[in-house]
Amino acid sequence: MPGQRRRAVGEPTPEDAGHEPPFLDLPALEERARELLPADVYDYYAGGAETETTLREAPGSWQAWRLRPRVLTGITAVPLATDLLGTPVGSPIGVAPWAYQGMAHPDGELATARGAAAAGSLMTVSTSATHALEEVAAEPPARRSGSSSTACTPPRTPTTSPAGRVRPATPRWS
Repeated sequence: MPGQRRRAVGEPTPEDAGHEPPFLDLPALEERARELLPADVYDYYAGGAETETTLREAPGSWQAWRLRPRVLTGITAVPLATDLLGTPVGSPIGVAPWAYQGMAHPDGELATARGAAAAGSLMTVSTSATHALEEVAAEPPARRSGSSSTACTPPRTPTTSPAGRVRPATPRWS
């Protein structure tokens, strides 16, 4: 097909073992984290709960996924915009909550909120965040996009729950 790049004979594909694109090379990312983080912080993030079943099973599950681009005729752009939890977003990928982000970087959840907003994604803030929910909701890009959200478990009241604290600072709430 004209304009289509063809791989050279023997050229590795992203699906070849050991030739994952850098953003999918989880062992390389983990090694880099080990180099950058203090040992106790790395151990916290690298560890799992109780018997660590999910920790053992997750790598194989992730490796089973493949992104296989297809060439489509007549399509110039693929819109990724959708609604997540009733909030319009530019990307169908959401940021799951994780605790104590400030241990890895001083900006912690604040930087994650900026990144999620820049990607047009929804962010869920952990109830164990290192920055106050009001601070996260006040991040300018997140505030403009309305991409901050939170989850809380009962039996909290609207005045003590994280949702009750952030709602006034967030332009759209799902």
